[in-house]
Amino acid sequence: MNSNRRPTKKQLREEKRSQRQGLYAKFVRGATLANGKEEEDEDKEASEDEEEEEREARSKVLSRLTDEQLMEACQGMTAHK
Repeated sequence: MNSNRRPTKKQLREEKRSQRQGLYAKFVRGATLANGKEEEDEDKEASEDEEEEEREARSKVLSRLTDEQLMEACQGMTAHK
């Protein structure tokens, strides 16, 4: 019956570390602070351009669907009861 045992210190440290990593996993580094000055990353501009292109492509696809196409795509199912 391992469920009644308390976690070891090592397990607690590992769990805490994984929670901390998960907390910051979705952040994207845009700059680094070095000697009190902010140095922008080179990849930041490229990733912003890619995000903008992806957003535009997504909006084009969504705006092209007519009501009939949308009903066909979801096989007539709606959120209404």
